[in-house]
Amino acid sequence: MSRANLARWLNWWTLWTGIVVSIVVFIASPRIIEFLNIQGKLAVYILIPGLLVFTLLNTQRAILQGLLAFRQYVTSLLVEVVAKLLLTVVFIFLGFAVAGAIGAIFIGTACALVLTRIFLADYVSGRRGK
Repeated sequence: MSRANLARWLNWWTLWTGIVVSIVVFIASPRIIEFLNIQGKLAVYILIPGLLVFTLLNTQRAILQGLLAFRQYVTSLLVEVVAKLLLTVVFIFLGFAVAGAIGAIFIGTACALVLTRIFLADYVSGRRGK
């Protein structure tokens, strides 16, 4: 199995696993909110698409590690951390409180996912299989 085919395969199954987990958490979220006695329900609902993005990001970072592309791996980590930090400060300053902080986590993770996708374009694009 070639590197590109393995990367496509991992990306494909991670996508579907993340979708299933996100749907299960979405269905269970009223119970989770009730059990944990969470007041800001919006924060929980912002986390749900974040699960999918986080799952894909970790798989793509694992592929970067496997390819020994450590510069791109670290760049992805730095973009995520800086985006989370800056956006959290901005959103809290604007008065969004917990939902803003959770939103900043989601956006920072999404930025890192887009960057890793660009780094892995040759490996995860195209058809799976041969």
